[in-house]
Amino acid sequence: MLKPGQKIEFVLEDLELAFYKEQLDRITKRWNNGESLDKISRTEQRETDEVFLALFHQARKGKITRPFAMRLEKE
Repeated sequence: MLKPGQKIEFVLEDLELAFYKEQLDRITKRWNNGESLDKISRTEQRETDEVFLALFHQARKGKITRPFAMRLEKE
């Protein structure tokens, strides 16, 4: 938790972080089927960073079958 009295900065405030469930499902399906991040962003008319964050969210929920990053070693 952030401590009172410290300077804070909100991040990603220029991005739309909410998705319609149907759009999130389409993004996930397109990614798992091999489409690129740029192509999905264009098709869905969303910022590339927003699509990346959607995929990150879906990966945390175990819904991504095609990796977009690989952790080589656990710390």
